[in-house]
Amino acid sequence: MGNTKQYRVLEIFFRALRGENISVQELANEYGVSTKSIARNISDLKNFLADHRELVGNTELQYSYSDKCYRLFMDEFLSSKE
Repeated sequence: MGNTKQYRVLEIFFRALRGENISVQELANEYGVSTKSIARNISDLKNFLADHRELVGNTELQYSYSDKCYRLFMDEFLSSKE
């Protein structure tokens, strides 16, 4: 699948789901793209999560200024029935 935008966005999301800290600079270096590209990918994820609250509950990527990275915060993402 390679280094397409869609692949990066999905991988960033799943990395966040695993509890990884999401550093724009580190991901830009890892994927060989600009920090602006990663920032846009994160913005796409944030917009998706905000637009689909009925699916994901109160799930959002929040920026930590002290750690200079994003973290995924979830509330009601998966219920015990699922």
